[in-house]
Amino acid sequence: TCASLVLANPGCLLDYRIEQIWTDPLVSASRKLIAVNKPRNMMIRKKDDSFDGEQTVQGWCEQAYPDCRLQHCHSLEDEASGVLILGTKGRASDVVKDSFQNQEVRKTYHALVLGHPGWDGEVQLDFPVKGGRPSTFVRVLRRGFWAVVAGGRSPQAASLVEAWTMVGRTHQVKDHLKRAGYPVLGDRPDILDAARTCCFGDVSLLCYRLFLHLTRVDLCLPHHPDAVVLSAPHDLDRHLVDRSEDVQACRCLHGGSSHHGDETVVGASGSVERAMARWGASVETSALVQARQSREATDDADLNA
Repeated sequence: TCASLVLANPGCLLDYRIEQIWTDPLVSASRKLIAVNKPRNMMIRKKDDSFDGEQTVQGWCEQAYPDCRLQHCHSLEDEASGVLILGTKGRASDVVKDSFQNQEVRKTYHALVLGHPGWDGEVQLDFPVKGGRPSTFVRVLRRGFWAVVAGGRSPQAASLVEAWTMVGRTHQVKDHLKRAGYPVLGDRPDILDAARTCCFGDVSLLCYRLFLHLTRVDLCLPHHPDAVVLSAPHDLDRHLVDRSEDVQACRCLHGGSSHHGDETVVGASGSVERAMARWGASVETSALVQARQSREATDDADLNA
């Protein structure tokens, strides 16, 4: 699967870096308050299952600001990309954290979703989620088709949508879009099936990421006369084409039931297993790895016989 994703989307190997997009000029020289554009699939800090040499936001902070101890001021999913505010301990960072907790920050996301929503202008979604029934306001920015599918898969309608909220419950935007019938492309499926799905959804759609980006944050900060607007650019809409005839069929991966899960396992088995544990592999998928390892051991034994 990894090789297929790279062949279908070679751009996924580029621009995997943190870009600093803002520095608060009113914070004292001994303090820092900055904003960065976090790439997709990057963790904030190292975890027990981190790979050797894995890039994290924490690692970037240590290199970019070795004399400071920057902390993130709000949450952003590891799989998502976009605006992330970081700061040293102090009043400015505390104000940012309190603003998010008190629901005083407007967070605007852009997402690629399956389907063509029939919304006319801005629509309010308020499905119940964990922690309450918050509101998400959505509108369609562009309708088109997902640009690349596996050979044999029919073109899939897709849209670029904007979603903003003042609340920000866990997975709120993803869950609301899914409940509305337009799941975010690359969202982890509820049940992983080694033949049809991976941690980024339907394998025939060749998604290499969760296509959810925190594109703008509006908030008020001390000593700033106007609201501070932080924007992080993205290129999500390059994955859309206007006509179904323009959809590219990638022959590096067979679609549907003709795809065999054991063909998707590449690389060192230890790294594969750690990746599966990280991104939520199913028991069936783990079993495929064990089966492959068993076959390799048998082949080695035959060669040495």
